[in-house]
Amino acid sequence: CPGCLSTNYTWAKLSGRGKVFSYVVFHQRYSKSFEKDLPYSVIWVQLEEGPMLMSNIVDCKNEDIICDMPVTAHFDDVTNEFTLLKFKAS
Repeated sequence: CPGCLSTNYTWAKLSGRGKVFSYVVFHQRYSKSFEKDLPYSVIWVQLEEGPMLMSNIVDCKNEDIICDMPVTAHFDDVTNEFTLLKFKAS
């Protein structure tokens, strides 16, 4: 818990809806793994239920991202065994 630092927690089903709290667009390569994605955005999302998390936004131009933009969860199947949580503008 970010409020009390407790390690007691349980899984909860969330809506997958939220808003862009903040974002940054990376133009410089910090990792060779992301070179082909330059420039790419990283967004900080505030979910409707309260938690915040960092992710990427898909199907949205970097210049169209704005704070408070509504987003919904999107699951990107990177491989048959690996899925990433990303977001789409809604």
